[in-house]
Amino acid sequence: MLWTDIGPYFSIRVWFDWLRYQNPLLGLIMATGGLLFMFYGWRITRAAITLSSALLGALTATTLADNLEFGPAAEAGLVALCATLLAALGRRSVKIAAAILGGVLAQSACVYVATWLSLPAVVVSMSGTAVGLLVASLAFILFDHVVIFVTSLEGAVMLVSGMMIILAERPATMAALRDLSLNNPLFIPMTFVAPTVIAFCLQLSEYQEKDAARPAT
Repeated sequence: MLWTDIGPYFSIRVWFDWLRYQNPLLGLIMATGGLLFMFYGWRITRAAITLSSALLGALTATTLADNLEFGPAAEAGLVALCATLLAALGRRSVKIAAAILGGVLAQSACVYVATWLSLPAVVVSMSGTAVGLLVASLAFILFDHVVIFVTSLEGAVMLVSGMMIILAERPATMAALRDLSLNNPLFIPMTFVAPTVIAFCLQLSEYQEKDAARPAT
């Protein structure tokens, strides 16, 4: 697996190919939603987790349908079913949904970093699983912190993807960014890490201020 891959089903090349064919309006919506997640995620916890769970369900169903070679109608039905089920989980059991989301995101990030460091495949797999389980378990202890992590990272991904879709209207710029992403191992990590860290710190600071202002019980 190359450093440009996250697991067996996603790669930076696939991501860029997808971005090229999206409507700029979608890019604007994603960028706006990303900013909302990044800076207000913990304030809209239930809504953010519900929407994120639905997206995770849709992505999982799409991947499964592609691997099983489902037809368009069957794939659409599976996507709708998985998105609905996980959205319902996020609505009814927000801690469990946050644990799943946090674990998946942490595992994906760990797999990417471990692959980028050219670690053996078994180490990549074991470290990703361990980190994913650790973050998932923390959702039941430090729930608000995991929500802030999830919304910060998801918001960063949405913001960057939305901006890339808008930039896709300029083919020369998009081609330059694609080449930079594929040839410079630091570009994509920093593109996502920087806004994630900024959003996490800002949200955490605001949360701690609000928490400190609450009357002691």
